[in-house]
Parts: sequence; C-alpha cells; structure tokens
Amino acid sequence: MIPKGAVMAGIKAMVAGKIHYPECWDTAAYPELEDALVEVAVAFPGVYPHDWATSLNDFECQCCKQEGEQ
Repeated sequence: MIPKGAVMAGIKAMVAGKIHYPECWDTAAYPELEDALVEVAVAFPGVYPHDWATSLNDFECQCCKQEGEQ
C-alpha cells in the first residue's frame, strides 16, 4: 500500500506544477501552495468548488504569458 503522505505529496506536486507554484508566484503574498490555490479559486468563482480540474486546466500563468509576449 502506498502511504497516504506520499499520495498527498504527489498530488500537491502535480497541482503546483500545473499552476507553476512557486516559480511564478509572489511567495511573500502566497507563502504556501494552499494560499495560491485560494487565489486560483477566486479567479474562477463559477467553477470552485465543484470542478477543480477545469479550474486548473483553464489557469493561465500570467508570468509565463508575459514572457511569451516579449
């Protein structure tokens, strides 16, 4: 059996990668992954809390978007 902690660590790593946390986040304002996820929920109020997969798939990293425009 896989330890619960390992499962949660894997899920957190997947979610962090999807929203580019902490690489593209102001970690002073969002010190923990959970803080960043609250901001994602605020950005997609019609989706939260019912469909996190849609929120994460629709999330567009502004940091990376700006780099791509330059």
